[in-house]
Amino acid sequence: MTYTCPVCGFGKMEDPPHDYNICPCCGTEFDYDNHGRTNLTLRNAWLAQGGHWFSRATSPPQDWNPYAQLSAVGYDYDVARQDTASESTYQIVASEAACAVGA
Repeated sequence: MTYTCPVCGFGKMEDPPHDYNICPCCGTEFDYDNHGRTNLTLRNAWLAQGGHWFSRATSPPQDWNPYAQLSAVGYDYDVARQDTASESTYQIVASEAACAVGA
């Protein structure tokens, strides 16, 4: 069974979004980061910081894009879209992070 992150919409979380589990996509640690903050507030903060893939242990899906992911699940956000780069740029950033782990 997989779970969907209520912050970023990543639909392949291995554990449910609670009990201090961390979303590999946005890095939200549930029951810690979301204590006193809404999912929308956390989502906006993630996007304002660039919406980068968080995990160095779990690679993003091929051609991953944070805005496409949010759109696919119907999640709103209140920050200006910052992705002037192509979708492949998000993949490259995530790939470089994954390579750094193996270095």
